[in-house]
Amino acid sequence: MDYSIIELNLNNIDNEDVVCLRGKKDTPFINEKKLWMKKEFTNGLKFKKIMIEGRSWGFIEYIPGENAWRPVNADGYTVIHCHWIIGRYTQKGLGQILLNECLEDSNGMKGVVTVIEDKHLAADYKFYSRRGFEIVDKAGKFVLMAKKFKDNYKDPEFTSSTRTPPDFQGIYISYIRQCPYIEKSIEEMENVVKKYHLPYRIERLENSESVKSSTCPFGVCGIYYKGEFLTHEPLYESKFVKILSKKDII
Repeated sequence: MDYSIIELNLNNIDNEDVVCLRGKKDTPFINEKKLWMKKEFTNGLKFKKIMIEGRSWGFIEYIPGENAWRPVNADGYTVIHCHWIIGRYTQKGLGQILLNECLEDSNGMKGVVTVIEDKHLAADYKFYSRRGFEIVDKAGKFVLMAKKFKDNYKDPEFTSSTRTPPDFQGIYISYIRQCPYIEKSIEEMENVVKKYHLPYRIERLENSESVKSSTCPFGVCGIYYKGEFLTHEPLYESKFVKILSKKDII
């Protein structure tokens, strides 16, 4: 299988897609992602996508732990923000190719870490565990997995803020601009809570320091009701209503 790797940077980002969301109507959300990336390139952000026959089919995004947009203490490690293969090329080895890029770029670091859901049968857990990643910490419904390059290195860990749920008696949503899907869903979720007259608070975390002080271990997005974690997924109206109904919130 012929493929190529393209690394996005300040010179080419305006002319390249970011894999997620490609439609013209999604342009504002894609542009938000690109603006975020342009700033984070100066903090060591790497974004590499894999191309087959002129189309991008996956990517990996990572950054030094000191600047990670995840609530983790991982100085000296590389933190994977997102690692995704789409469409018909899943299960074709592309994930390993992209991970190899990250591992090679992490030469001289303590290792590589990533935050995933605490589901031992999930595909992402099996993928990383088969490649030498081990669970080094847990918080809520998430685990921190690490591939340490030397056994004597200190384990990375979740920040202490992830042990305490938000103290808000209603819907609380925290999110960051890293994921364009979240920006797209925020408006729809806000419309739902307004429609059902639910007290709510939506907070966009503006820098990596605020993420490290956030309550949701995933960092990207956390949705809570009266301190109870509901999901980390960006939700559009119908699915958000379904979750709220299931929980007897509406």
